[in-house]
Amino acid sequence: MDTSGFSQVGRYGTISLMKRNEEHTVVTSFGIDTEELTFGRETTCGVRLYYPDVALLHCKVVFEERKVIISFNYDQ
Repeated sequence: MDTSGFSQVGRYGTISLMKRNEEHTVVTSFGIDTEELTFGRETTCGVRLYYPDVALLHCKVVFEERKVIISFNYDQ
């Protein structure tokens, strides 16, 4: 994965949006600086996803004691 041009490394790492059907092409990246990162349609989510199949709170990533906990399967 070529991340040249994207130098945002956060305290907990970096998340990258990849181009569909081009597995090694990064569209953009951003650093993760908080212990909790949420994905969904809700205005309070750290990463907003504007798709009807995405729940208000779709996924939560928590960094705790050098481990990553991913929880998902929230209601629409």
